[in-house]
Amino acid sequence: MAQVMKGKEFIVEIPDEVGAGARALEALVKDRINLACFVGYGTGGGKAYIHLVPEDSDRALTALRGAGYQVQVSDAVLYVSEDRPGLAADVLRKLANAGINLVHCYATAVGATNALLVIRTSDDERAVGVLSG
Repeated sequence: MAQVMKGKEFIVEIPDEVGAGARALEALVKDRINLACFVGYGTGGGKAYIHLVPEDSDRALTALRGAGYQVQVSDAVLYVSEDRPGLAADVLRKLANAGINLVHCYATAVGATNALLVIRTSDDERAVGVLSG
């Protein structure tokens, strides 16, 4: 059975340079803040971004801002389920059938155990309802 909940996703702008991602994540390590998942990417023009879901949002925000980072905090839908082929497609199809538009999504899984999908939508409240039912 899937667990569906609202959570917080952070988007942290970092310079697109060697070691910038490590420095940003080290700001969390100092305070022993664990991440449920993260993804990072460069966008050109010297900018890169890390999207992350911390297990303790308040402490993570304090740590990142204290280290001088600009942090955008948004609500997100967190969907945890046993991993299987087609899981992400099924979740996205349910949202599409309900007329809920995606802002973005990404996922992580370890082996054949659980998968975590981080989903930002046009209507997170409805998305939680649709995916919980």
